[in-house]
Amino acid sequence: MHSHQAQGKRVSAIENERQSMQTIKKHLELSGAFLGSVTEIWRWQQTDLRLEISYYATDALPDLSFVTSVRGIVIHGQNVLVLINEDGIQHIIPGGRVELGETLMDTLTLELLKETGWSFTQPELLGVIHYQHQTPRPEKYSYSYPEFLQVVYTVHAEKHVATTQRMGDYEQEARFISFDEAMTLPIANGQLEYLRKIQQQSSARDIR
Repeated sequence: MHSHQAQGKRVSAIENERQSMQTIKKHLELSGAFLGSVTEIWRWQQTDLRLEISYYATDALPDLSFVTSVRGIVIHGQNVLVLINEDGIQHIIPGGRVELGETLMDTLTLELLKETGWSFTQPELLGVIHYQHQTPRPEKYSYSYPEFLQVVYTVHAEKHVATTQRMGDYEQEARFISFDEAMTLPIANGQLEYLRKIQQQSSARDIR
């Protein structure tokens, strides 16, 4: 009897989480902030996981209980920091998992120092990335399932501290290039849309 009750509570909790996530996703979609989606294959312990990744622009934080990681697009003037990871993938969203007791800014500060060596100023919320698994949950898979969120900030490069950078752990290279050059690289379309939005915001500030 008790095992059935416990199982029922787990199923109810999962369903409540799913409904809450759908509410968040619907709000993002209704806001007109959808920038595009892509399907990617992630490798986990010899298992291929297929995820649908959707990009949204927003200036409002979602429910943080669904946020697993925080990322930052690092800009310096009219240049953006582009990274290449050990899989050869180029991207502009360094960052990492939010650990217990950390704020989003704690995580972003630590992860950007570790992955890029850069401290930053002027963090500004840019968007939310929604991840949804398309394949069954593997046995002993401890990461968020079936959906989770990452938040994305725009930050301005302040000072490079080489002693904090752990290049080679996963990220293999990081360099600043112009916005225009970055737009020609094989980077996920959603990330390029974030870059276009940053350019638009920069142009609007220049006009004012």
